[in-house]
Amino acid sequence: MYILLMLLFISLSLLNNSNKLMICAALVTGAALAVNSMVKFYGKREAIYSLITCTVSCCILKWQNLSPIILISYTAILVSLFSSIIIFEKLRSKFDFHITNFTALIIASVVDSTVVCVGLLYKFPAGKCLSIYIRDLAFKFSYISILSICLLVATHLFRWAKKKYIKLFA
Repeated sequence: MYILLMLLFISLSLLNNSNKLMICAALVTGAALAVNSMVKFYGKREAIYSLITCTVSCCILKWQNLSPIILISYTAILVSLFSSIIIFEKLRSKFDFHITNFTALIIASVVDSTVVCVGLLYKFPAGKCLSIYIRDLAFKFSYISILSICLLVATHLFRWAKKKYIKLFA
C-alpha cells in the first residue's frame, strides 16, 4: 500500500511543477494507475481515502503558490480519479485487471482533459484550449496504450511461468 501511496503522492506533487504537456499527461496516467491498483488490492474505500489525503497534502504544500491553474489541475485530478475509481470498481468483477484498468484510465483521461480544458477557458481562447485538449488526450492515450500492453504481456508471462513452474515441480 505504501508504494502505491508514494507513487500517487509523487505524481500529484510533481504535476504542477512542469508546464510540459507530455510530462503532466504521464503523471496523471501514473496517478490513475496507482489509484486503480489501490482499488484492486485494498478496496475502494482505501483508494478514495488515499486520493483525498494526497490531494489535500499537495494543496497544502503548494499553498503559497496556489493559483487558479493549480486549483483547476487538482480539481481535474480529483474528478477524474474519482470517476476512475467508480468505473474500475464496477468493471473489476466482469473483466481482467488489464482490461478494467485500460477502460478506467481512458475514461479518467477524458474527464481530466475535459475539466482542464474548461478551466483554461478563462485564460486562453477556445481554439488554443481545444488544441491543448487534443494534444493532452493524444499523450495520455499513448501512455495508456503502452502501459496496458506492458501489463497484458507481463500478466501472460507471469501466468505462463506459473504453469511451467507448477508442471516442473508437481
